[in-house]
Amino acid sequence: GLQPKDLAGLRVSVNAVGPAALLGATTGEAPVVDGKFSISGVLPGAYQLGIHGPQVGRWTIKSAVAGGQDTMDKPLAVGAGQSISDCEVTVTDQPNELTGSLQDASGRPATDYFVIVFAADKAFWTPTSRRITQTRPSNNGAFSIKGLPAGEYLVAAVTDVQPGEWLSPTFLSEIASAAIKITVTEGQTIVQRLRVGGG
Repeated sequence: GLQPKDLAGLRVSVNAVGPAALLGATTGEAPVVDGKFSISGVLPGAYQLGIHGPQVGRWTIKSAVAGGQDTMDKPLAVGAGQSISDCEVTVTDQPNELTGSLQDASGRPATDYFVIVFAADKAFWTPTSRRITQTRPSNNGAFSIKGLPAGEYLVAAVTDVQPGEWLSPTFLSEIASAAIKITVTEGQTIVQRLRVGGG
């Protein structure tokens, strides 16, 4: 089971997102001591919780709940003089993983494509969503994405994508009809083969 020493050196941070970041709402962080943390001096704004530290590569945030909502899905709004005491960050060292291969109609690796993975629920189509991600296949067409929260997703392979375009709800709506639906469940590795182009 998980021991306190497993979290040694881990720090929890609050990270400003959206307009709050532009208005000077700074980030802050604090060490995890006996499984607890406290961050003071947080300016009013919208925030997500995160983790840092020497072992951070081992851990993936499963949820970061504050004020009754998962800040990984919807930033937490902090008001002036507000104190939030019910924050709970849950980490895992066995994150969900989506692996697969991308081939063209002839069975060759389709390395000039982007693999876009995004939540089936449009409520998660936000610029800070961790339920939208992309990757490029390797030279042999293989790809891998770790840390997707459990839920329903759409997987699409596209070309001619501008940086960050996959965060646009308009763009996601356009590619959704040609996407494949998958279900990500806790602690699971999903294998999905994709084929593109006519044949």
